[in-house]
Amino acid sequence: MQLISKITSRGDTLIEVMFAMAIFSLVAVGGLSIMNQGVATAQRALEITQVKEQIDAQAETLRFLNSSYISAFGSGTTNVLNTPAKEWSDMLTYIDSSSHLAASSFGDGKSCQEYMVNRTSSKSMFIFDTQNAKFVRKNTIPFNLSAGVAQIKYSGVAISSTEGLWIEAIRQKNTLAPATQKNADYIDFHIRACWDAPGSAVPATLATVVRLYEPTK
Repeated sequence: MQLISKITSRGDTLIEVMFAMAIFSLVAVGGLSIMNQGVATAQRALEITQVKEQIDAQAETLRFLNSSYISAFGSGTTNVLNTPAKEWSDMLTYIDSSSHLAASSFGDGKSCQEYMVNRTSSKSMFIFDTQNAKFVRKNTIPFNLSAGVAQIKYSGVAISSTEGLWIEAIRQKNTLAPATQKNADYIDFHIRACWDAPGSAVPATLATVVRLYEPTK
């Protein structure tokens, strides 16, 4: 009886211990991976919400300046300094100075470096200071790659830079307009955002198009 008791109460073998540790390691690694994915998903959702707010602010500023320009057009006050109508007028002059007939390629999995530097360097990129309703052309402030979420950065009350956020304006062809398309009666504004998302090798991108009409010239 004593011999039987000793045999039945023996400890686990080395193989059994190693097998148990391997199963525990798989479960632990799997759990950590799921947790990391959950955190990355939550962070990505938060960033998308923040970028949508930035894009919406640009769209609302566009609509405000457009409405102001249309209101002032009939009275001939579109070029009065420090007015919303003048900001829209300055933007028209800027986009008319280039043959910007098509928006740059976007959302095809390229890097933000490709979007912000290579593809759009020859395009008429610009942005709006949404806090002051001001038109901001390229080369007057830094148009930077986004180190985090795409956004407009401010220094006090003045815009200091745009990080992975920009606008491209396209005049659609009008059969009565000259080849330069300067007299087309509406403009498509492509508002783009590109930033490096957490847990992803491909940059996150968001974009929308706002079509606005202007008085016939």
